[in-house]
Amino acid sequence: MTTGEKKRLEFGTTTDWGFMDQLVIPNFDPPWECYSNFHPSPIIIQEETYDTVEHAYQAYKTLNPVEREYVRNAPTPKEAKKRGMHVTLREDFLIVRIPLMRLFVLTKFTRYIKYRQILTLSHDAIIQEGNWWGDTFWGICNGEGANNLGIILMEVRDIVSFIR
Repeated sequence: MTTGEKKRLEFGTTTDWGFMDQLVIPNFDPPWECYSNFHPSPIIIQEETYDTVEHAYQAYKTLNPVEREYVRNAPTPKEAKKRGMHVTLREDFLIVRIPLMRLFVLTKFTRYIKYRQILTLSHDAIIQEGNWWGDTFWGICNGEGANNLGIILMEVRDIVSFIR
């Protein structure tokens, strides 16, 4: 194995040569659960509070204020996701979905010091939103996927690492 190879390792695991390979965080299991959009961490967007990043993302799929409020008030992130599947999709959704997710994730990690510390403690690890439910746009399933959420988390990590 060469220095540049990526291998799924736990913190502190070294190769035969005694150096640490690039860490890959393959999913949002503990201690990384705060990376999940379902993790309870209210954020405020345009003077409205959303219980999770998932609530905000699903609500912003629509420009209809009644539908947005219906999603925002969902009792769980799972229910917010379900409600978000039935809203009137905004015309520019495919263009704005990544910038919106980046905004919501950045808002979360700038607001919560503890989560920001956990994110920055991952240093230069590759963060993957590994999943079993087939989401290959935001994550990776069975080794395949664009991992857009993981990429956003790594971008946000670079930004918030300058916040004390």
